[in-house]
Amino acid sequence: MTHLATLTLTLLFALAFPVVARAAEPVSAYPSKLVRLIVPYPAGGSSDIVARMMAIKLADRWKQSVIVENKVGASGIIATDFVANSPPDGYSILVGSNSATTIASHLSTKSSTFKGLSDLVSLTNVLSVPAVLVVNPRVPANTIAELIALLKQSPGKYNYGSSGAQSGYHLSMEQFQMMTGTKMVHVPYAGIAPAELALISGDVEVLLDSGLTSLQHIRSGRMRILGIASLETWPLAPEFPLMSATLPGFQSLSFIGLFAARDTPTELAAKITSEFRAILNESELHQKLINLGAIPSSIGMSSEDFKKFLEIDAKTWGDVIQASGGKKN
Repeated sequence: MTHLATLTLTLLFALAFPVVARAAEPVSAYPSKLVRLIVPYPAGGSSDIVARMMAIKLADRWKQSVIVENKVGASGIIATDFVANSPPDGYSILVGSNSATTIASHLSTKSSTFKGLSDLVSLTNVLSVPAVLVVNPRVPANTIAELIALLKQSPGKYNYGSSGAQSGYHLSMEQFQMMTGTKMVHVPYAGIAPAELALISGDVEVLLDSGLTSLQHIRSGRMRILGIASLETWPLAPEFPLMSATLPGFQSLSFIGLFAARDTPTELAAKITSEFRAILNESELHQKLINLGAIPSSIGMSSEDFKKFLEIDAKTWGDVIQASGGKKN
């Protein structure tokens, strides 16, 4: 065989079998280069803060560079789509949320190829923070039961704010109305901060809010807490009543979880999960996450428990979106 023929066959083989040409590194060698934590939201937000905490711990543990990269847009779907379509080698890890994963899987997005959780490999949960139901102090209701009675007396009279249409807070309030047989007017805002200001000023009367960001307003008297949307007490405010005591099963949790690209090998995903769970369960970082509002049982879940959690979360959002007339894929 001539040298030219040999070279031609070699090139054809490389083009036909690109995966073979780029043999995967042994799982034991991971990580051998820079790892990127992909955050769907701007710098300074809770996902970004948590990602940077983890990056510091991982870099020290691995003796390898770990950076946080913010890919913002489309309620987190741009970042999700990026990771889903990244090489399945564990070097791009999504620091995802409800809106970027379990909610996004039920919404039509023309600019994204992301179609659902099957496009990602679920690793572990970092934390879940409960929402709280708050009202303007002028609203004549001090409990969930009193609010439900008030809303039933005057359907459509009261407004509720949210951090945006199809956000977790909006969909949870749709669920609340379906469970209670009540009707309010939805007023969406560009984020939870302006929605909080609207509640404080009286532009809206009701808000399902972040437990963490609302805490200072509740304790200052600018908001009145009616209940926490969790099935278990919250360490930062154990005195808050559980909404589930009045509405069995009702909860609204904002989670930050970790995901790898589709087709990431099972053994590699297991190793990455183990590494993250190790740092999340270190006493120092674990306490920092609780101080950020995490429910303790949500920190560093096993991959099996995390998958079950995601299945339930995705079904909840899917049912609410369908019932409320939201767009589905």
